Amino acid sequence: MKLRPVRLALPLLSCALLITGCRGGPPVINVPSDPAVLHGTWQGELTSASEVSDATFGNGVVYLLQREAAPLAPFPGASSTPPKSSLGLLALDAATGTELRRVTVERAIAVRFRPEEDGAPARLLVLRYVPDSGARMALAELDPITLAEQKQTLLPGTETYHFSADGRWLLPGWGAVTPLDTRTLAPAALPEPLQAELRLPQDPRTRSVGWAYGDRFLRVISRSSGAQPWTFRSLSAESGNAFDAQAQHASVCSQISTSQLTNPADMVSLEGGGAALAYEDGTVELRGEDDRLRQVVNLGGCSPAVLRVDGDVLTFADPQRGELGTVRVSDGEVLARRTTATLGTSRPPFLLAEGTVLVTRSMPGTAPLVALEGVSAQAWTLATRTHALRLETRATWQSKTTYTSVGTAVLDGERLNFVATAYSDRYELKPQSAPPLPVTWRGELRREDGEVVARLGGHHWSGTPAQSVGLEVQELDRDFAFQGTLKR
Repeated sequence: MKLRPVRLALPLLSCALLITGCRGGPPVINVPSDPAVLHGTWQGELTSASEVSDATFGNGVVYLLQREAAPLAPFPGASSTPPKSSLGLLALDAATGTELRRVTVERAIAVRFRPEEDGAPARLLVLRYVPDSGARMALAELDPITLAEQKQTLLPGTETYHFSADGRWLLPGWGAVTPLDTRTLAPAALPEPLQAELRLPQDPRTRSVGWAYGDRFLRVISRSSGAQPWTFRSLSAESGNAFDAQAQHASVCSQISTSQLTNPADMVSLEGGGAALAYEDGTVELRGEDDRLRQVVNLGGCSPAVLRVDGDVLTFADPQRGELGTVRVSDGEVLARRTTATLGTSRPPFLLAEGTVLVTRSMPGTAPLVALEGVSAQAWTLATRTHALRLETRATWQSKTTYTSVGTAVLDGERLNFVATAYSDRYELKPQSAPPLPVTWRGELRREDGEVVARLGGHHWSGTPAQSVGLEVQELDRDFAFQGTLKR
């Protein structure tokens, strides 16, 4: 972003502390010799502070719920204007990553694609909180092409609802709850074995029931009495068949004993009523509808995989080893596999389709914000936007509570004026020591006519030559939030 010549004013730099002092008086920061003081040369790269909180896929389109806000540190006496934030719903072409459409969605927490079925059109489902409703939630239905809202239904009660992994259900809370069909909001039709388990009384001493594995299975933990060991089994929401959680194979990982394989890390139902169970030793058990072991697929390593099934093809993703691959269910043969560096930097991956995973960045940095990885090659990425910032400052002690820092700033090649005042009423500033909580600061970038171009803020500790900085561009409605570290 090219900025016209501006003046940088950082009006206050203040300690936001939870302590009032320590033995022998307040902590001391020496000005300007303390390495953390805004003095000398500071520089760094600020990267996009946006994140993908949810994703879904349907009809060749990837949908992202993208949240953006600059991490401006809390600052006493700062402007009453709240930090900017944005929550956008993006539709991207799955083949190229090209943005097709974007709309703002307020208070949304989850998104799912519901395909066309029984004459009902395909819909994009958005779960959101409703303002001024006593913390109630609503289900919005959007046209998947235009992203225009077609319908919104206020959900009953004040429960915290969430989607099942496939978007067919809404679950009102956690534990032994009956899911609601997202088309009708009536109780979902469940196989009788699951209904029977939900009807039984719950006793925390002997019995616990809850949904697991993307809410595709009802997990039952039980024992006959408080002195007996717990047993774990999972009932498929598709077939009603039950599967013992204990592995039926000997561990293939030397660091993990067979007795430790008591709970699969992930499960999916298979055609014919069976199930695939992923374990911590890097294996996948393929079981029949009778819960008998048919095949053990050793994926290598000692880490569990996330699973998805499409007919006779099982897709697996191992974030710890950065591996994506496919397995033929009928005989357990590994069809393809590929190692990708981006998968290891991701939050839990979104397996969107057969052999396809959507990777989202797990922390700020230079890694792509989003990458679509295929089992044969990377399809596309959304690169991280950056701003380069450099400060040349001179700090001068003024009093026990104040020092000033004056110099120049260079933002993306644009040379600016830099003026800052540091203030603390809980630290003693001395001219030519280490606080337990950081000093926080706020500032603004202004044009010559006084228009605010950007707000920024950050914090530093005593003795550490690093400033954690957040930058918020005011004139943009998206791609406005950045964060990073400035160092000497």
